[in-house]
Amino acid sequence: MRKPRYNSSISLNKQIMNTHSANELHAIVRAKGAGFDFFNISSAIARVPKLVGPAGGMQVRGLAMRSSGHVSAVVRGCELTAASPARCNRPLFGWTQNDSTAKALADDLAGLMANNISTFDARGLANSAWAFGKLKYAPNQKLPQLIAAAAIAKMDAFSAQNLSNLLWSFVYLHHRDEALMAAVAKQVACKVTEFKPQELANVVWAFASMEHYDPHLMDVVGARALALIDQFKEQELSNVVWAFAKLHHYEQGMFAHLLAAVKAKLPTSCPRWGVSNVAWALATAGHRDGALFEQLLAQCLSDIGSYDVQGLSNLLWACATLGHRDATFLQAVLQECTSRIERMSSQNLSNALWACAALGHADSRMLGIWAEAVLHKLELFEPQGLSNTAWAFAKLGFSSPVLFEALAEAAVGKLDAFTAQGLSNTAWAYATMGHYHPGLMQQLAEQVGGLGVSSFNAQNCSMTAWAFSTLRYYHPALFDALLEQLAGQLAGGVDPQNIANSLWAFARAGHPLGAHTEPLVAAAKQLLPQMNQQELCNTVWALGVLGQLDRDTWRRFCECLGNMQGLPPEGVHQAFHAQLMLHSQLAREAGRPLASLPAEQLPTLPDPLHSHAHYMWLTSAVDVHISKLQADVSAALLLAGIPNSMEWLTDDGLFSVDIAFQVDGQPVAVEVDGSHHYTNSTPRVPLSEVLVRRRLLQDRGWAVVNIGYLDWEMLPDGEQTRATALLQLIASRLGPGTTWQQVGPPAGSMDVQGLHSSSR
Repeated sequence: MRKPRYNSSISLNKQIMNTHSANELHAIVRAKGAGFDFFNISSAIARVPKLVGPAGGMQVRGLAMRSSGHVSAVVRGCELTAASPARCNRPLFGWTQNDSTAKALADDLAGLMANNISTFDARGLANSAWAFGKLKYAPNQKLPQLIAAAAIAKMDAFSAQNLSNLLWSFVYLHHRDEALMAAVAKQVACKVTEFKPQELANVVWAFASMEHYDPHLMDVVGARALALIDQFKEQELSNVVWAFAKLHHYEQGMFAHLLAAVKAKLPTSCPRWGVSNVAWALATAGHRDGALFEQLLAQCLSDIGSYDVQGLSNLLWACATLGHRDATFLQAVLQECTSRIERMSSQNLSNALWACAALGHADSRMLGIWAEAVLHKLELFEPQGLSNTAWAFAKLGFSSPVLFEALAEAAVGKLDAFTAQGLSNTAWAYATMGHYHPGLMQQLAEQVGGLGVSSFNAQNCSMTAWAFSTLRYYHPALFDALLEQLAGQLAGGVDPQNIANSLWAFARAGHPLGAHTEPLVAAAKQLLPQMNQQELCNTVWALGVLGQLDRDTWRRFCECLGNMQGLPPEGVHQAFHAQLMLHSQLAREAGRPLASLPAEQLPTLPDPLHSHAHYMWLTSAVDVHISKLQADVSAALLLAGIPNSMEWLTDDGLFSVDIAFQVDGQPVAVEVDGSHHYTNSTPRVPLSEVLVRRRLLQDRGWAVVNIGYLDWEMLPDGEQTRATALLQLIASRLGPGTTWQQVGPPAGSMDVQGLHSSSR
């Protein structure tokens, strides 16, 4: 005879299973829940996903006893890895917080389970966990912790199906428990022959989703999968392939065998998530199988409307990662995504934009629509998504001050969560677009200059240094940290581009190399033969600015540079500028005036490059524009009794002095420096170009006085008072040796305006 308690449990279970709505089930739980045993509780929990559907406010596109194969991915610079599951207590598909009945029901059942957890058997634990996993909801982290602890205690009693359901649920409960995963892995390895293809796929997918890597387990599971290969459905097999790629487990040829099975099954039918998973796996593994990949893309194109935007964005990422540029596929997928732009999550947007940038696909109309979508969803972007999005728009040359300002505001305060690649990509993006955001630059400098630089590779260092110099943001601690980090990697070998860009950045910012001068310069000289033309010009220009250019390096540079074919105007200008700096350095080393050195002692660029570069430089010297500040300073000097000329050519015609006059027979150059000659950061210090020009003019016999825009702004008001103060400032900078007994216009050459007049 059955006991009354048993009969009561059976009766309650029948009532539970006969409910047709969440309200009806909740009424039973509220009225009779105190008398539920674990069997009733687990039955009620398992019933919830079946009742909470469209009518209850939640459309479940879940998985019951199988894996979704849904891959969540994020871009890391030039890499992309599966993202960790989202935070707990965040339903992922459709259950709104306004569905109060469904939420209250789940909360009440979670409470009953927590209070009776010790009475649950293995099946009850697995089924209950599965139900909460399918709901993608847990009221807090306490319940998953209790389930994990209870499951570990009864692990030997779990069947293959129980293990599969339990582990699968924890992915969607967003709870990562190392002890539980280790215990499950041990059981799976022991019972692997009991697993069916579906259960095996769920287990390995769950381990990969939670980034738990057990090499022995993967070998065992792989062997079992190969033994059952003919029994796998396409979706299950694609999830196994995805998991092996996600965990980077390619040993013993298993991955290749699995892909061969996928290839054999593909012509029949492969679900859309299967196509997305396999493509993602191929890209992650770097496995180049053009025929298989083309099959996947063709299958997607044949039914593209059935793919959701997550799957499409993953396919775009796979194409970009493998460098597979199929214009037809790319256009079709982007058009489909654009038509459903409101469904694109922040992560979908950043991934797809990254792919477009990596593949060089720039469609201004599409980018405009996507930029609006980014602005609309900006608060939902994770730190890495912000970095990737800024990088992508900059790479594609999409100029939108509003967008970049908003991205900067969103990134400020989140930089501590950026990766090294994310930090350097962000800096690069803003420098590339010429968008200066003081707050972002300050926080980037502090983040990188602190502990952030320790994870930087040489490319990160060079990109960041280049970006800060380009945006004229000088932060000594940052440049010191980047210099130290870069120098520490020289022994392992550094790419020529990274050396060239870094030296250019340090030189432009006027940052001394200090103790790292010798190894960095030696590395640059050694890498000259491996550099392209622009890298060569950047390097030799930087060495000239830093005072590290010698005859031997110049000779090797000229040999590597070859002729002028293909060299852009910027490179020609840099090369000739470096030649001028070398000549000045040689004169100073010889202790002689530059003009006294014979021509044969001054090495030059090889012809015809030298003639071309010389002509370009002379042309640029007379192609001048007189700024308002320059005219105001000249007028003030005239008012102070100092006759002067603006844009006066030096005797060799290579430089046009801003304002020129003569004192006691000494030609004086007053160089008027606007804000663009200074750093954007405070304190505002002159860029190296100002100091180099000063040096080159001095070596041509000129006394040089720099009057910056801040100097001018600090002078007193009133024309005569300001003129007097300006003259006093110039006198103080010329030094006490100047008697000012003879003051007049410059002698020798002529001003540029006079040159233009005489040529007419």
